[in-house]
Amino acid sequence: MQAAAQDEDFRRHDDAGSNQRPPQVPDEGLDLWQEEVVADGANAEAVLVAVNDNGANDDEIDNVQDESDSSESEEEEEQEEDVNPAGPAAVELPLGPFDHRRMQLTHAERQWALDIKQAIEDEPELDSVSDFWVAQLALIDQGDTAASLERAHQMQGLRQEYGILDTYEHGRQAIHDFMDLFPELLLSFSFNHVYGTYVLVFDTAKLYAKTLNTKPGAMATWLSAIYYVNHCMSPDLEAIRSGVVYIVECEGFEWSKHFGLQIFKKFWLELGTVYPFQFKQMRCFHTGLCFTLMVSMVKQYLPAKVHSKFTVGNLCSLGRLDNVYYSPGVEFARNVLKLRLGESLDRRYRNEASFSL
Repeated sequence: MQAAAQDEDFRRHDDAGSNQRPPQVPDEGLDLWQEEVVADGANAEAVLVAVNDNGANDDEIDNVQDESDSSESEEEEEQEEDVNPAGPAAVELPLGPFDHRRMQLTHAERQWALDIKQAIEDEPELDSVSDFWVAQLALIDQGDTAASLERAHQMQGLRQEYGILDTYEHGRQAIHDFMDLFPELLLSFSFNHVYGTYVLVFDTAKLYAKTLNTKPGAMATWLSAIYYVNHCMSPDLEAIRSGVVYIVECEGFEWSKHFGLQIFKKFWLELGTVYPFQFKQMRCFHTGLCFTLMVSMVKQYLPAKVHSKFTVGNLCSLGRLDNVYYSPGVEFARNVLKLRLGESLDRRYRNEASFSL
């Protein structure tokens, strides 16, 4: 009965004209991407990065002069305002996840998108795509129309090969099927309000190469789910600009058991190089020798510009990341994860339906 009620929460009734949206849940209090992890021998201490890293410097503060004849208390209040991290000197936080400005394009971006849209319309073998998709291509390929056209061909082939319908309903089902196939692989999904980006946390020791290679339909389930999770991390144009962040638990990872180079190559060539997204950072925690070597081998397939975006050797003072994100319980955490992914996927398709160039 509880599962059925949850399904109803996610179900969209567009045909009936309903505006119902999946329920929203708050972000986690602990976001490891906002932490600098400092290792001292066997000890690891998580130190929260200051939000106002780029606030007023000492020279700027020293140059503030009060030329008025106000009282001492007023002078103190004015000086306090000048150096207050929440005052004018503070760095403005990124747009929140529901801010309508996240769907705006610059003049140059819009022109790129219009050129790509025309090129797709002139290509008889390509199906029509939404203006949102065209804008996503424009933001990632930065006006390289030929690259976007090739990517559009590859995306169409990917959807046809794996039966990806590119709908909310199919996406939600694909993600749930994937979570059933690898129950403890995905740990968390959230929006980072400080950096304005979406963060996905997963556990590499819970992805099994044998399952992908031998279980019928497992590879298609995996690739389809990643396609839709990428949608969840790209619900609006600002999210596409900002890029995605991955936090990865690596303790217990074994090369042949959990992944393998052939599986990575298949993922990277069929989806990783095709789906238009901006890779911002991957922070790998508790990396042993095996995973560190894998990262070195994987880099040969990646553009040089993203090599520095991998960081290994990070430690968490609370232990494995599943201990952090599965508190207070696995079932609760999985339900929250499904809610968040479902809400973001829903927002993606609603934005796609309403956006026009």
